[in-house]
Amino acid sequence: MTLEGVGKPPTIIEWVQMDFEVESEGWNRYGLEDGTTIKTRLVALVIQKRLTVGPTKPEEPGYRFRASSLVTAISKDSMKGQPTEVPMNPTPEEIEKMQKIEVDFTTYAEPWNVYRLSDGSVLKVKMTVHKIARFEGKYDPEGNPMYWCWWGQAIVGLPKEAR
Repeated sequence: MTLEGVGKPPTIIEWVQMDFEVESEGWNRYGLEDGTTIKTRLVALVIQKRLTVGPTKPEEPGYRFRASSLVTAISKDSMKGQPTEVPMNPTPEEIEKMQKIEVDFTTYAEPWNVYRLSDGSVLKVKMTVHKIARFEGKYDPEGNPMYWCWWGQAIVGLPKEAR
C-alpha cells in the first residue's frame, strides 16, 4: 500500500499584503420602489495575494480583499423625517432588533472596481446588492430614511501577463 504525497514537502500557503493604486471605485446605484435612490460603494483597505510554496501550485493566484462599504440615500421630500440617533456601526444583533421593511429595487449600475497591484497584476472587485430594507422611523442627518443593504462581492484577478 502506498500513500500519495508521502515524502513530498507540504504545500505552504502564505498571504502577502499588496500595495495598490485605485484605477476606479465607482458608485453602485439602485432605484427603490419608494422613489429613493441608493448609492453604495466599496473602498479598498487591504488587498492580499496568495503565494503557494511546495509541490502543488494553484493555476491562478488567490486574493483576499477587505473594504469599507458606503451607503447613502437620496429621497423625495415626502419621505424625509427628523434625523435619528442610531449606532454608527450596528452589530448584527442590533440590526435584527430594529424594525425594517424590505424594499424592492431596480439595479441601475454595478461597476467593477479596478486596482493595479504593486506586482503589475490587476484586481477587479464588484459589489452586488441582493436585498435592501428601510429602517422604520430612522433617518440620517439629512433626513433621508435609513436603509440596510445586504451584498456580496465578486473578485477577479488578472495576472500581469494576461492583460
